[in-house]
Amino acid sequence: MGFWHIRLNDVYAKKIDATKTRKLLDATTSEYYYRLKRQLPVETLVYDDWEIHFDPTDLNEVIMFIENDLIPTLESDEIDLMEQYGGWDNFITLFKNDRDFLSSAMSICEDENYFDYPPIIARYLGDFRDLIKYALSVNRLYEVYVD
Repeated sequence: MGFWHIRLNDVYAKKIDATKTRKLLDATTSEYYYRLKRQLPVETLVYDDWEIHFDPTDLNEVIMFIENDLIPTLESDEIDLMEQYGGWDNFITLFKNDRDFLSSAMSICEDENYFDYPPIIARYLGDFRDLIKYALSVNRLYEVYVD
């Protein structure tokens, strides 16, 4: 799942539950950036280590949020997310006015390759849910990288 999809889903998911959306985004954040954003010690970490912040309790909550809230809602939604946000310009306004969930260093371009059809995003979230389940079952970190 790319940055676009995370950002589109972020805005969508926050309408359902902002607290759970924060945990979902934390599941896509490296330990270094997780700690840096919260002003926690980072001395033993390096900025380009992409292993996630691994909190099993939070990750289980993320799995349940994806399974019980996001996937069912997205699968029943037939309107493209960009259309729901009122088009590109309105989405950009949402993005610029709501920087609390993603780093202010992130940016988006209109010509980026993305999709916004809810059932397709639901499938990607299902894949992400399965990755988290696997990581928990083997008690192993996974890496994230936003391109």
